[in-house]
Amino acid sequence: MKLLSRTAWILMALVLFTEYGYCDERVVAAAKDYLIERFDLNPNQTRVEMRENRSFDEVQPTDGINVYSTTDTPPRGSCSLRFEIIRNGVTVKTVSASVKVETWKDVYVPTRPIKRGEEISLADLEVKNCEVTFDFDKVIDVPFEFSGYRAKKSLRAGDPLEWKNVETVPLVNRGDEVVIRCYAGALEIRTLGIAKEEGGKGETITVTNKETKKRIQAEVVDAGLVAVNR
Repeated sequence: MKLLSRTAWILMALVLFTEYGYCDERVVAAAKDYLIERFDLNPNQTRVEMRENRSFDEVQPTDGINVYSTTDTPPRGSCSLRFEIIRNGVTVKTVSASVKVETWKDVYVPTRPIKRGEEISLADLEVKNCEVTFDFDKVIDVPFEFSGYRAKKSLRAGDPLEWKNVETVPLVNRGDEVVIRCYAGALEIRTLGIAKEEGGKGETITVTNKETKKRIQAEVVDAGLVAVNR
């Protein structure tokens, strides 16, 4: 058996690399497109990688690739996916594989320590592009208006701001006397009540009607004003 020359080996390696690279590139691109659409990621700030997988060696340039996940788990660093290889309208192979996912976002970061209960202003924040691979759905990204929000816990300067650490400033506090507004057809009726819990604008709280002593659910409209929608 005649041995191949060094040049022949190099040419063969280049051909194989090109074929596998093309297939791998298409598979990774399909995975990235799926994750971007499924989890509303920024295409320009998301990187998806996959280790070499021989299961995709037979993928042809004309094959279609469908990607899906069997769970709703967000891709926090990695994600297990299934790939359907479609040839002439028929699924010829299904491959399970994991991909590595890295995500960045322009997020709000406090420029100074903010105490618990302190109102948050845009003047207290700056926008930074941060890697948020493990918290991409927890951080507050641009744009967002902070009017009427406060710190739910003490915040450190430099830490990306997360939804769980902010809350609306209450317009109504527990024990406040409030005006209860409701409608009967075109007629507006107002009566007095006592708030049994605090709430910000748009939140629903429990209120006791001072006249009937009944507890009702009402939406906070403004300071001292709630509305019952019937």
